[in-house]
Amino acid sequence: MARFYDYSYDIARLTVSGLSKQLSKIVNESTVTSELGVLKGNFGVRLGFGYFLPHAGLAVVSLIGFAIWWGSNAGWQRYVSLFVFVLLTAPLAFAVWKTLPRVFDKLSVYQNGFAYYRGSQTFLCRWDEIKDLDTMVDTGNRPRITGVEKRSGEKITFAYKMRGLDLLDHEYFEYTYAQIPESEKAMPEDISAEPASLGNLQKTFHVKIRLRNLGPIFLLMFPAFMGVAAIFAVPDIVGKIFCSVPAIFPLFIYLWFLFSSRRDEMRIYDNGFSYWNKGQTTECLWSQIEDYDTTKTAFSKLPDSLISIKKENGPWIPIAMDMQGKEYLEPHLRTLIKWKGLEE
Repeated sequence: MARFYDYSYDIARLTVSGLSKQLSKIVNESTVTSELGVLKGNFGVRLGFGYFLPHAGLAVVSLIGFAIWWGSNAGWQRYVSLFVFVLLTAPLAFAVWKTLPRVFDKLSVYQNGFAYYRGSQTFLCRWDEIKDLDTMVDTGNRPRITGVEKRSGEKITFAYKMRGLDLLDHEYFEYTYAQIPESEKAMPEDISAEPASLGNLQKTFHVKIRLRNLGPIFLLMFPAFMGVAAIFAVPDIVGKIFCSVPAIFPLFIYLWFLFSSRRDEMRIYDNGFSYWNKGQTTECLWSQIEDYDTTKTAFSKLPDSLISIKKENGPWIPIAMDMQGKEYLEPHLRTLIKWKGLEE
């Protein structure tokens, strides 16, 4: 006996389900817009060569571990090489786990907050709900928000290489700036009243090479000695170059960096400073400091050592490692952030 099945009910059910999802989406978008205001932009993860470059580097390390395991002998060497392989593969597995599952995340920035979409989850956050931020300054002094903690304790971490994080930072800055009373904001007349000259000379400082900065010389002398020995031990010219230059070069670079600025001079004034380096003097007002750079050194009592200052619309001013009087510069250091529009 032939059987016939009526599909009309299923078709109607699927049609109603599809309309329900579309209606739900419209209602959700309407709710988000009414709560967060005007939409500023929709963004996704920037996929490209730069996105997968760290994965490729870690994959090479993992392949090295695999080659070690593959070429090992049976017995205990096999187990040791397997441990090495797992150890070298763990960073790749961690990177894949933290990034690839979130390549389809979406970010929508609004006038009064943002919406973040991760799979079936939707995170809404108004500017006044933010308790703390994780930020970074990318190339070109472009600040980005990489994570948000709400006052409720909820934490939102944005995907690796997510676009629009610079706009997110800018819109939040605009919100916080609007909360500042007008009486506390800098007005054009305040800016015009800033000093235009360096003023009176306060102190003059020079370079004083300290014993703690001679420590790296002794550490670098050992590989340099091995490089010199390689010149006599290696028979062919190519081997002499590749074995000796990488071992000797770091010592010469450090010596040049340490002693090339020994004649530098820095003068501190009421309203700024001047720096003499290699026959050229650069003057900079405190209000003209746009950015600065530091380096960490194990031979310094301070965690950071000032190495250069960027003058607004001017050059980077190098500061010698052992220049005296850096403590007079530190209260005036700042990073001036300028909104340059969305990153292409």
